[in-house]
Amino acid sequence: MSILLLEDGGHVNLFRLMGFCSLVFTAPLLVAGRYRIRMTSGSLFAEVFTETLRLMKSSFQRSVTNSIWMRFLISRFWYLWAVNAASSFAVLYAVQTVKMSETEVQIILVIGIVTGIPMGAFWGWLVDKIGALHVLKVNVLGWVLLLAIAAAIPLMTWPSSVWWFVGSFSGTVLSGLYVAERPIVLVMAPLGRRSEYFAMFTMSGRLAAIVAPFSWGMVSTTLGFGQPAAMAILAICALIALGFISMFKSSRAI
Repeated sequence: MSILLLEDGGHVNLFRLMGFCSLVFTAPLLVAGRYRIRMTSGSLFAEVFTETLRLMKSSFQRSVTNSIWMRFLISRFWYLWAVNAASSFAVLYAVQTVKMSETEVQIILVIGIVTGIPMGAFWGWLVDKIGALHVLKVNVLGWVLLLAIAAAIPLMTWPSSVWWFVGSFSGTVLSGLYVAERPIVLVMAPLGRRSEYFAMFTMSGRLAAIVAPFSWGMVSTTLGFGQPAAMAILAICALIALGFISMFKSSRAI
């Protein structure tokens, strides 16, 4: 939709069209669905909230005792910091810093998405062959290289056509991350505590999603170092994650 309408209609009209489509597609659910709204007492809410905090505290305390699991959560925080920020600001970076047209950026985005779908199946096959840990290392290393190349394009005055490789290959390494992560959690989590481990797994990702956009704005605008410096910081974040992952001892299980 953005490829066809962005340049002619502009951003405002495109957002209006997206909002209208969302309304059209959700209206049947509102009409056909049967919903009951019940009042919830303040005491019940306080009880549920208190129990949630207690479970979070106990889960964190148990996780601290497992050093390998904590290293994995820390590494996931660092590489998702890099991935979330890069994904959020890739279009802005490509247009303003790499000097590509909006149409080119949209085409590259589509290529990355389309490429990532079959590559997810390939990474899954590779996980079964060599283990999820090795696949995770390869993909985090791929992100280090991609982010370093992205930062080097304006700094080294490389041609903007290099961004075609960066954007297209990002879908490949993104799908590899998601394919490799969950088997590692299943191996590390005790049988009766898998839900708890996946909750901590998700929390580390949500924390990274909060920090990522803040760090980009802080480095590029508040501190005034510019977008290439912000992209270089993301490459360092991915490199730190790779360092934590490299501490894991290889085993057949993962």
